[in-house]
Amino acid sequence: MLGYNLMNTFKEEVLNHNRAKAMICTIRERLFLIPGKLVHTARRWVLKLEATWAYREEYEQALARVG
Repeated sequence: MLGYNLMNTFKEEVLNHNRAKAMICTIRERLFLIPGKLVHTARRWVLKLEATWAYREEYEQALARVG
């Protein structure tokens, strides 16, 4: 029940999905299965995302709401 409530809070607060509720599989495919690679350069880790990724804008908006 805690996981369910956390996911619903995440969808409402971070993703701004108040009306249309996306299923967990859809959210996982769009936001957590990111095409990219993690590289280490200049003593820092950098996540390089695919430039043509279809859900990039949605991901960046969610990231801005979190941080």
